[in-house]
Amino acid sequence: MLMPALLPVLVDLLRDGRSSDSSTPPTTALLPVEEAARRLGIGRTSTFGLIRSGELRSVNVGRRRLVPADAIEECVAGLGPAVPKGSGETTVS
Repeated sequence: MLMPALLPVLVDLLRDGRSSDSSTPPTTALLPVEEAARRLGIGRTSTFGLIRSGELRSVNVGRRRLVPADAIEECVAGLGPAVPKGSGETTVS
């Protein structure tokens, strides 16, 4: 049973949307390549291709390759304007 003093604190946390089961993922400074790929909406192999080409920054921590969270926004900003469907231009893979 919860201690009566904790109940108001828990209610406030839930009201503010800061509960541990919130749908908003916690902010992480370094992301695994798989999470970076998910956020970019591309596959793991394509993400490694962006890293290899220098379009997406990454760091090695031990044996792991991690992507700084802010590098995802930088990469997207550097991609250029969107090409309208049916314009005849091809996409770069």
